[in-house]
Amino acid sequence: MKKDHLIALVQVSGKDEARLSLLFRHGLADKAKLHPTDLECLDIILGDEQVTPGFLARQTGLTTGAMTAVLGRLERNKLITRKRASDDRRKVIVEPVWDNMGDIFKLYEPFVRRATKLIEQYSVAELQVIHRHYRAMAAIYEEEIRQNQG
Repeated sequence: MKKDHLIALVQVSGKDEARLSLLFRHGLADKAKLHPTDLECLDIILGDEQVTPGFLARQTGLTTGAMTAVLGRLERNKLITRKRASDDRRKVIVEPVWDNMGDIFKLYEPFVRRATKLIEQYSVAELQVIHRHYRAMAAIYEEEIRQNQG
């Protein structure tokens, strides 16, 4: 197969993956009775320590008012708590309520199992290429976001 044809196939496949990922995440949010943005923010909260509302707003592009609404919904669903930082009483730290994450994690289990099984089929060299590609695409997205905000 010629390189230009392979490039086109990769681009189409990437668009398909992005679209299907979006639909998948919206479906999971619906099953969890959450807004898709709430579920995305919860994912960030679960992956980072010392998450602040400001950090979440920057990571998602949401306004501070919109982030306050997201955190309120997550708190009402008993998925997070907001606490004052011990070193700066003005700073709020958002923490997951781990004991209440079971239903959320169950929603992801089939996908994680299948995705892990797929990834395990690749060689170390192939995984390095895939990882490099994802990191490079993330950098392109970040730059595009920065350019489109200004």
